[in-house]
Amino acid sequence: TAFVALASHNVAAFAPGASVGRKFGKTSMRMAQEALSQDELKKMVGYKSVDDYVESGMVVGLGTGSTAYFAVERLGQKLESGELKDIVAIPTSVRTKEQAESLGIPLVTLDTHSKLDVAIDGADEVDPDLNLVKGGGGALLREKMVEVCADKFIVIVDESKLCEGLGPGFPLPVEITPFCHEHTLRTVAALPSCAGSDAILRMGSSSSNVNDGDEIAVTDNGNYIVDLHFKEPISDAPTMATELKNTVGVVDHGLFCDMTTAVIIAGSDGISVKEAEAKAPLSQDELKKMVGYKSVDDYVESGMVVGLGTGSTAYYAVERLGQKLKSGELKDIVAIPTSVRTKEQAESLDIPLVTLDTHSKLDVAIDGADEVDPDLNLVKGGGGALLREKMVEVCADKFIVIVDESKLCDGLGPGFPLPVEITPFCHEHTLKLIANLPTCAGCDAVLRMGSSSSNVNDGDEIAVTDNGNYIVDLHFTEAIKDAPGMADELKNTVGVVDHGLFCDMTTAVIIAGSDGISVKEA
Repeated sequence: TAFVALASHNVAAFAPGASVGRKFGKTSMRMAQEALSQDELKKMVGYKSVDDYVESGMVVGLGTGSTAYFAVERLGQKLESGELKDIVAIPTSVRTKEQAESLGIPLVTLDTHSKLDVAIDGADEVDPDLNLVKGGGGALLREKMVEVCADKFIVIVDESKLCEGLGPGFPLPVEITPFCHEHTLRTVAALPSCAGSDAILRMGSSSSNVNDGDEIAVTDNGNYIVDLHFKEPISDAPTMATELKNTVGVVDHGLFCDMTTAVIIAGSDGISVKEAEAKAPLSQDELKKMVGYKSVDDYVESGMVVGLGTGSTAYYAVERLGQKLKSGELKDIVAIPTSVRTKEQAESLDIPLVTLDTHSKLDVAIDGADEVDPDLNLVKGGGGALLREKMVEVCADKFIVIVDESKLCDGLGPGFPLPVEITPFCHEHTLKLIANLPTCAGCDAVLRMGSSSSNVNDGDEIAVTDNGNYIVDLHFTEAIKDAPGMADELKNTVGVVDHGLFCDMTTAVIIAGSDGISVKEA
């Protein structure tokens, strides 16, 4: 993390009459100065944010609050002087809009400009990872809507806003709908990640979390705010952010995680800049965990019958289900595993298990895939459990597929061998029948050897599935032209038990990529 110390003789250097065009250099210097007031510190960072990060022709997000005020002021000065031209700005509150209009700053909205070059705003708390608490001024929803659309998000604070952990130093605001607001307040307070917080409805002015009236505070959006007071630092801000956002009745919250480009900090010895560290790309296991957890968080509810897939991605869905049952967040769940190893994992997590013999209708099934085409047809069975997976997943009202983006393809086949489960009886004969099918022309049919859970042959014995069958892996050099047609032809071949083409079954695919999680629905 880079800290850059920058100098100014006094705050008057930022005044309109000073040389406003000057930008600070990157060399390290220290200020010799009298103790500055908090407003003078705010002015320093507000002015610097515009001097260093705003250029002519930009779309600029204007934050809300006593520190952001000075960034807006500086932008108005530089437009009036002609140093900046062709700027349009998007305000994040009514009062910022009024200030900007008074300074002649041209304004637009996200409806016409959904991509911003830079957004500048203050914060109520900043942790070492540059996660923020914002919303003390009541504008958190509009601030987040604007700032999440910016290529760069510059945060401006004095050093009093820095903390080792978010929470104890400033209440976390949560914007909620007025409808049954007491119910939503209780729901928020009862969330596992919010345990131990004191949830207080904001009263009086929405722009202050110090209650200063007898009427419920109303935001610019017509909503209410609940302020969460914590005695201990929030242990996992991103998880809390997800849990709050997923709560029905919550509009949004004041946790701004993984959004900050840089923080400009005014302190007693000068100005420093802390930049977000470049994050290492997520590992494949981390991506798998993200989609596995999200599938349970978004699609599993108490009282459901759930199909549990098999494989390294489905593992995390099973893990998450076990966690939520143990915490009491989910209740009255029964699950159907699709393999012996998934059964063993579920049992170790005390997930109640049943079978299709007693529960032929499932609410949801969750599983990974080896390939996903644009029509959401799948190749599955790399882990050898394709028959049980298909038997369970075809019985589900919803089939949720969880993958990382490497599994997406333009056409099934070349990227991953298609497994076909066959009976052991005269298996060589069946292998030849499959290879000679018109839809399989040109494929290389290879009997799986060693472990059935891997299509990389790792032994001298024929691989045997949980059902006592063998697997033939079909290797294609060209994309399969008609996956549903091939599926029918394979299934109609005597000796074939089933195959790894899962066509027209998928409800949604949750995809983990380098830029986050996306969901593609059928």
